[in-house]
Amino acid sequence: MVAIIHLFRLIYSFLILLIFRKNLAKALEIMGPAFIKLGQFLSTRPDIIGVKLADSLSYLRDKLPYFSYDEVIKIIEKEFGKGLNEIFSFIEEIPVASASIAQVHRAITIDGE
Repeated sequence: MVAIIHLFRLIYSFLILLIFRKNLAKALEIMGPAFIKLGQFLSTRPDIIGVKLADSLSYLRDKLPYFSYDEVIKIIEKEFGKGLNEIFSFIEEIPVASASIAQVHRAITIDGE
């Protein structure tokens, strides 16, 4: 229990430091997907946190750095159990959007959809 309290104090201190540097969104990004989700939620609530802070958190919704196209291929092939060329006739290398747990690529399936 003491370790958990210490961890929360550490996280709180880290957030306060970065808030004063106007870098809350980056702090949440560094701390991982659960904190990114918190930032995404808060970015939709300017009535609670204010318009400026909500705007600064809005990039967490779809503007996070994306992972490589090679990683995309590995993930798709692992999840579908097939080669990329067996699933898609076209897939854009650069994602349309990237967020906490996924990124979006335009693609056309072998069936033309």
